Amino acid sequence: MKSFLFISTLLLASCFIANAQDTIWVNKTGTVVSVKDSAFSFIINYKDPQDTQRVKSVYHDMKGSVTGEYNYYPYTPKKVLNGTAKRYIDGRLIEEKNYSDGQLNGLLSTFWESGVVKRKDVYEKGKMVNGQCFSSTGADTAWFEYEKAASFPGGVDSLRKFIVRKFDYPVEARRLGLQGTARVQFIVNKEGAIEEPTVINNIDPILAKAAIELVKKMPKWTPAIMDGNIVKMYFVLPIVFRMAD
Repeated sequence: MKSFLFISTLLLASCFIANAQDTIWVNKTGTVVSVKDSAFSFIINYKDPQDTQRVKSVYHDMKGSVTGEYNYYPYTPKKVLNGTAKRYIDGRLIEEKNYSDGQLNGLLSTFWESGVVKRKDVYEKGKMVNGQCFSSTGADTAWFEYEKAASFPGGVDSLRKFIVRKFDYPVEARRLGLQGTARVQFIVNKEGAIEEPTVINNIDPILAKAAIELVKKMPKWTPAIMDGNIVKMYFVLPIVFRMAD
């Protein structure tokens, strides 16, 4: 989800422009990278000259179009969302949220391609207290959940049973006494299939390979849903390799 009023974005950023920070390059999984060539998007941070812990982060695709705006306070040592957060697609506003101390607080709005309001959900300290959805013509319609994470068929218990059933401790790893936890990141695509499994932490290659092979054996998941649309979702699954005493 991305885009919106690009002119408004520029105006909002202008009050912070004197203190723009260096560009931050980000890959498609959201990890900061050091070089542009491996980046999927980039972020420019703007600090409030009156309080440098108050930061607006403006996200861009590699063509330079704004895809999101997020306000943080404080920014270090841990970023905390405070104020509005917006997402855009092709310069069009598709979502606007309000945060207080890292929690949704106030109105969460989404929009149809025409700009007509799609939903108005009201939050208080992270909990939704009221919700309303609208058709593309602006008429009231049945409320539907804003987002739903991808899920393994049968739920978490079924996932645990699958791992136990399919888990295979590599013989070479046992011989060498290798143990540890492999954190496998993968995509659940719009069809529920698993894509791009990769181990994102440092662990012996033998265990990493075994963890990836286990994930590849998984059946299709129920894909994620955001604002009524099926979307792909990144997921991180820890696979523990531990030999009995």
